[in-house]
Amino acid sequence: MTRGMIIASAVVLVVVAASFETFLIVQPHKASIVLQFGETKKVSDGPGLYTKIPFIQNVVEYDMRARCFEVPTEQVITSDKKRLLVDAYIVYRVSDPIAFYQRLRTYDLACQRMHALTVSALRGYVGQNSFEDFLKERRQIILEDVQRSLSESTKDFGITVVDVRVSKAELPPQNSQAIYRRMISERTRIAKQVRAEGQEKALKMRAYAEREASKIVSDARKKALEIEAESQAYACRKHAFMAKKDQRLYRVYKGADFVKRYLVDSSNVIAATKDSALLMPLRDVVSIAR
Repeated sequence: MTRGMIIASAVVLVVVAASFETFLIVQPHKASIVLQFGETKKVSDGPGLYTKIPFIQNVVEYDMRARCFEVPTEQVITSDKKRLLVDAYIVYRVSDPIAFYQRLRTYDLACQRMHALTVSALRGYVGQNSFEDFLKERRQIILEDVQRSLSESTKDFGITVVDVRVSKAELPPQNSQAIYRRMISERTRIAKQVRAEGQEKALKMRAYAEREASKIVSDARKKALEIEAESQAYACRKHAFMAKKDQRLYRVYKGADFVKRYLVDSSNVIAATKDSALLMPLRDVVSIAR
């Protein structure tokens, strides 16, 4: 190979390398910053093909899609002095590539800054609320406050915080056991109270039922006696009416009643003379039959 051919080959290689270094392809989900000796020259404002000065200018690319950063477990204290172990995660994205490059440059440094800011915000806002509020009623409000605080703090970094969530919040193991014991004691006390109230209501209901039963039985006996008295009075009136209207029929009725009462049952033995008053109804029947 001659010297000319070597020079020509070198020139071709330089031209090819320069062409690769001249053109810049920007993907839709990325932003590219063109730097010249560390100074920002331009930023791609959308996907497409761009150019730069080869060997002098270099490119830094950032992914503009949302990213997730998991905050390591942190201990926070609520307003009622309860210690909580909180696992949180942050969804964020780079919104201003130039500010991100000038202030942070790398995602690792961004995560370190957001970690510190998140811990500070969590401790501040959770510390203003009770343990019960954080777990139930005000949890979403607290997380919205944390997100708003992070958005304000990271705005100068070229970062937008999309969402903040808590994946786990629990008590330290030693605190959990103490709370479980208190919960068991409280539930036992409530159970005893409910059982005692139930027994008291049962006694009242039983006493009321017995009182009502006694009243019903007493009223029924009273009604039965009244009915019996009325029936006897009615029978007496009928007997008197019968005796007054037809003496012979009344004597037959009394004789039949005598026979039914004393003579139907063969086991009855009557000891009486022929003139005994006991046999008067029977004598009346016989005399009428004649």
